[in-house]
Amino acid sequence: KAFQRPLNEILGQNFLSLCLPEENHLMARQVIKNVLSMGVERRLITMIDINNKIRHIDWDISIIYLSDHSESLFVMGHDVTERVALEKLSVEEAKVRAVLANERKLSQLRAQFITTISHEFRSPLSSILNSTEMLDKRYDYLGEDGRKQRLKRMKNQVLILNGMVEEIIIAMNASDGYLSFRPIECAI
Repeated sequence: KAFQRPLNEILGQNFLSLCLPEENHLMARQVIKNVLSMGVERRLITMIDINNKIRHIDWDISIIYLSDHSESLFVMGHDVTERVALEKLSVEEAKVRAVLANERKLSQLRAQFITTISHEFRSPLSSILNSTEMLDKRYDYLGEDGRKQRLKRMKNQVLILNGMVEEIIIAMNASDGYLSFRPIECAI
């Protein structure tokens, strides 16, 4: 089979009538002339077949000089539509793989961020917990100066935690595009 027809139906037929609707024959002849004038003997051309389906044909085109010094055009086409479709799928697959790799990297960064934040929060929280336990168990023994020192340490650690939370919120807002840069003039 060729051109999706039995061979006995295509022998002796004009190749343009086999693969293109008649209204496209003139345009196809012009394309062939242009291809030959550029010295190109092989070209991939996307076209619409007689069933109005898009086909990708790899054409080999050459001029044959006959013994009577006339010229004849030799055209051989190979339908590569499936190959082109697979190549497009490969490109799409590569894009999907790149997106997945990026997602994995983002996931790893999130995990590292959470680990770091957990560690950074744990230190001030441990200090606050230690001070509250000390106040609870040894309230009378510490005296007023000891209690004030513990309360001051707790307050400082709470301020540190609050500052870290504010920095996280600012960083998240900046990455989400909620912050904008608006410089203003000021005297220094």
